[in-house]
Amino acid sequence: MARIGWYGNYLDVQGLLSDVGEDKVKEWLVNNLCFPVRDTPVCLYQKAGVDRLLIPRGFTQRFYGFLRSLGYEQPKLKYPVRFTADFSQDILSRLRDYQVEVLRSLVDWLSISGAGSVMMATGGGKTYMIGALIKHLIDTKQVDRVFALAPSIDLVLQMADWIRKWGVNDVGVVTHEEFGLGKVTVATVQTMFNALYETQTTVDIGVPMQISMKEFNEFFPLIDRRYYASVHSQDFLYWILEAMEEEEEIEKEYNEGVKLPTEEKVALAKHYLCLDLGINKCRMLVIVDEIQHEAARTVAYTLLSNPYSVRIGLSACVTGDTLVPILEEGEIVWRKIKELKGKQITTLAFNGIPGSYLSFATAVVLRTKLGDRKIYRIRTESGREVLVTEDHPFFVAERRLAPWVPAKELKPKMMVLVVNPPSGRIRTQIPGVTIGYELVTDVEEVGSNEDVYDMSVDGFHNFVANGFITHNTPWRADDWTMHIYAVAGEIIPRRVTSSELISSGYLVPAVIIMYKRRVDVNSFLKFVETFHPDKLDALKERKLQATIEYNLIKEFLYKYDEDRYKDALRIASMLKRYGLTPAMFMMKERMPAAVMHDVLVKSGFTSYLVTGSVKGSLRKEVFDLAREGKLDFIVTTVVGDEGLDIPPLRALVKMGSSTSPVRIFQRIGRVLRPWEGKRFGLVIDFWDDILYFTFQGLMRERAYRLEKNWSILLTKNIDGVEGAIRWSLHTFSPKLLDKVANAEGGEGNGANE
Repeated sequence: MARIGWYGNYLDVQGLLSDVGEDKVKEWLVNNLCFPVRDTPVCLYQKAGVDRLLIPRGFTQRFYGFLRSLGYEQPKLKYPVRFTADFSQDILSRLRDYQVEVLRSLVDWLSISGAGSVMMATGGGKTYMIGALIKHLIDTKQVDRVFALAPSIDLVLQMADWIRKWGVNDVGVVTHEEFGLGKVTVATVQTMFNALYETQTTVDIGVPMQISMKEFNEFFPLIDRRYYASVHSQDFLYWILEAMEEEEEIEKEYNEGVKLPTEEKVALAKHYLCLDLGINKCRMLVIVDEIQHEAARTVAYTLLSNPYSVRIGLSACVTGDTLVPILEEGEIVWRKIKELKGKQITTLAFNGIPGSYLSFATAVVLRTKLGDRKIYRIRTESGREVLVTEDHPFFVAERRLAPWVPAKELKPKMMVLVVNPPSGRIRTQIPGVTIGYELVTDVEEVGSNEDVYDMSVDGFHNFVANGFITHNTPWRADDWTMHIYAVAGEIIPRRVTSSELISSGYLVPAVIIMYKRRVDVNSFLKFVETFHPDKLDALKERKLQATIEYNLIKEFLYKYDEDRYKDALRIASMLKRYGLTPAMFMMKERMPAAVMHDVLVKSGFTSYLVTGSVKGSLRKEVFDLAREGKLDFIVTTVVGDEGLDIPPLRALVKMGSSTSPVRIFQRIGRVLRPWEGKRFGLVIDFWDDILYFTFQGLMRERAYRLEKNWSILLTKNIDGVEGAIRWSLHTFSPKLLDKVANAEGGEGNGANE
């Protein structure tokens, strides 16, 4: 009979292999706990003996599901540190209904594994909600110590303020300007990582390292970007280049490690390891804010360093009759996607690795809004067909550098990738499943009132629908999703979307204007000829390595495309004219952010530049000015992604090219918080129409449409942007439009709000 217990960071399972059979257990382990990270397969379990397995405790619920499928009863084993959800009436009265539901779902989840992640839309108040949980646990003496970790100094200060507002007084903060340890200690993840790593590798603090670097590097392998880019198939470079680039930007902008003197590093590390109470006796809770954006290796090492802590991570489409393959009891079966809504499943995904091609992947099925999109029927020569939205991408053989083609752009005689074709089959690593290409025979627009669905697939960003290989959107863009789940816990069942908050009146509606601007190719070539003449001929012949080509385009767009900045300035003038300030310009990097700020200031606007190099106290002053309505624009980099609470913001101009859905939703969340007189939040998305950036814009559009209460407007010229702004005002805030018209001596709409 299998025996289960706890062993630090792992669920300790003994006797299962002999009880069930090694082949059956190994099959489940490979399908559920082995994942590719940038083409490198990594298994997140350990075989610690002849019949002993160590399962990361973040996957406890998943493993228990496997045991139930084998006929075992639900294990009675609970995590040693358990919390209760009997909140006081005072706490309940200050929380929204959905926040109470999330907390109760979270406490139930933690009782099983001591690790769980919360997914809640920006504006849902997750920091405030977690402050209530901390208050409850301290008042009821269920916890000895709490560490709250955030990616930036701004969020450290905000989190500390919210915790104190709940009446928790013993709150220590670690920043550049203060060092304090308390019952609750708030710091950046990088600061905590530095203290743990540097202290445990250079100073004897009385306990051995809780995880060796050898073990850690096996769990989180170091992978060289240049090697990866050279061996990875170009099919996925549109996603991968963006993911890798964003990861590096986060590293540069966010990882605000405070440089502490040695004695303070040692004190912080000892406090985190609970050496005064005993590391294995201390009831400690570690909360990681914005965990989906944290540098994966940094946050993982930090959490694994205290294996006994309870952990909380905070994070901010096809038709219903489509069949998708899922793994049930070791066999692949086909199910209607609408029957899987809201469920976590194991499905098939294309990995692009020769000889392997397909992998099992964890996915969640989501229902999304059709909006004004059209439904297309795609049919191939074998009679295979699928109904999809017009923007749903398919893998097309002819498009070597842009293989993912939206349904509405498919043409007869194109070759699309499918599974189990009638001929030309290529074996995959999945027994009984092949891949190959089929000829498209019909692309037909059809009427449909059906709900549409999408799947969030971890690691691969695509799935199989009616045998076609189609694209989707991931939680993290860097392929580390499952590793984060392993150490911080999987996402709890109760999730909160932006649309739910809008429907309940907790957020204002979103209007997203996608400005698909034409990039002057001649200007781009002139730029290459001037600054990179050695690459010009190869570029014209499309023989450059994709990473080099991508970086040339990015450099041109962000640093030398004068038309881009002229368009941005015109948009700034529109926002000021229509009373849609304060607003935020969000850039990819510091240099273009500085250029944009300079353009605004020289044009007479009140603008402030906020990047990772600006100290937290100065940033707070800028954000306070925005709250007081004393500035026109904030120009920022990725430091504007997370948790910045500036409700007066009326508009966001997004001039980066992110394809990560969570980052997209968070950036839009900046402008959806309610404020007096604010009827909607406006987002203007620069969609640069050139090669890689064209595809990235398509992915953002698909991500936007996952939220049913967001209005998406498309335009291809700058005048169309103004027309879309006027439509937004007419629809949501006609009095403001009348006010503008009256001030200019024109005619208003005569509308009443």
